[in-house]
Amino acid sequence: MISAYSNLEDLLAIRFHVKHRKLAHQQNLQKSGGHRALRKGRGMEFQEVRQYQAGDDVRHIDWRVSARTTETHSKVFSEELDKPVLFVVEQTPCCFFGSKHRFKTDQILHILAALGWATLNQGDQVGGLVFNHQNSIWIDPKHQQQTLMQLFHAGLQCQQALKKPNVSDAGDWLKALKKLQKMTRPGQKLMLLGDFMGFPAEGFGVLQTLKRHCDINAIHVFDPLEKDLPNLGQVRLSDGINEQQLNAADRQLRDGYASLYQTEWQALQQQMARLKVPLLSVSTADLAAESLFKQGVLR
Repeated sequence: MISAYSNLEDLLAIRFHVKHRKLAHQQNLQKSGGHRALRKGRGMEFQEVRQYQAGDDVRHIDWRVSARTTETHSKVFSEELDKPVLFVVEQTPCCFFGSKHRFKTDQILHILAALGWATLNQGDQVGGLVFNHQNSIWIDPKHQQQTLMQLFHAGLQCQQALKKPNVSDAGDWLKALKKLQKMTRPGQKLMLLGDFMGFPAEGFGVLQTLKRHCDINAIHVFDPLEKDLPNLGQVRLSDGINEQQLNAADRQLRDGYASLYQTEWQALQQQMARLKVPLLSVSTADLAAESLFKQGVLR
């Protein structure tokens, strides 16, 4: 029998599964001689040339421009900082479900752990927002293991408030995204982890606003039973409120069941593609770190 709740020790152990992994999309390209090399870290990025001001470093004087204009000009640089990675983690009743391997809420935290440890491996900051149907918890981004631990504890806290599965509530994601709008800063990377089925139309508008100054990726977590109904004869399904008896031996019924999922999944893909937000999916039947590596999120 699978456990309904996540285990902190399991989240900590994932560190060793991604010990040498990093986020593949977090690398910067820099020319070195005649070759292009992968690089990560702090540096100085050129911004502009302007007239010299008191206090400017004389080493940054642009002598060519100064000679041409007969006025002293300085090159202005900005420090190239590591990009904070913010995780937006769903722990709502619609994710409190699993058929064989683990609950979706548990898999979401496993994905958070794999990506979080990999982010720290490459020297970047971690932080984010964890939410359920009752409240949300914000963690300021820092390059500290303690910050990732705070995310884990927030996830476990939100998860422990779940007692039974329920249908998706569009308001949960909407409230989380609106809070996120107030907390994010330009240049940050957002990793959205959740179910997303029944995602609110207004939520796509908030994502579009966030996309103007943040890099966004989304990972949809699903259970195999949500995609395909196996031939089990008479079965009883429940959404946490209502129950329904189905004849799973009916091929036409099973085809219709699978079609409902595919229709909603394709609609979600189209909306995310319109916003240019990469969307991946991870099954509860898969090992989180292994699936992320195969799909190119980890390298």
